[in-house]
Amino acid sequence: GLAIPSVAVSRIAPSLIATGSYAHPYLGVSGGTLTPERASALGLPADTQGTLLMEVVANGPAAQAGLRGSETNGDVIVAINGTAVNSMDELITYLARYGVAGENVTLTILRDGQQQEIAVQLGARPGA
Repeated sequence: GLAIPSVAVSRIAPSLIATGSYAHPYLGVSGGTLTPERASALGLPADTQGTLLMEVVANGPAAQAGLRGSETNGDVIVAINGTAVNSMDELITYLARYGVAGENVTLTILRDGQQQEIAVQLGARPGA
């Protein structure tokens, strides 16, 4: 059988009923879970956890907010709206559960070893 989490139903159903569609939240990034090896290569403690941004989609929400992607020195997302994200899966899960296209989120990132907060207005996932 198919089971749909109630969190998803309560977020998506009202939009489907009202408009016939649902805009999935979109950051416009690809990345991976920060490994101890990558953390060390970035000059971070090996036990640093987060999501290393490897690519930022041109003109996407993350690019417009100034986020940087690179396999060797991309930004590392460590939290979204104050909630720690220790992996790409956790970032995706947070966006699916709580993200709303058109609303702002605050990303806590590590850039060049320094922590900073960046506001990003979520977009609607293309083709969704």
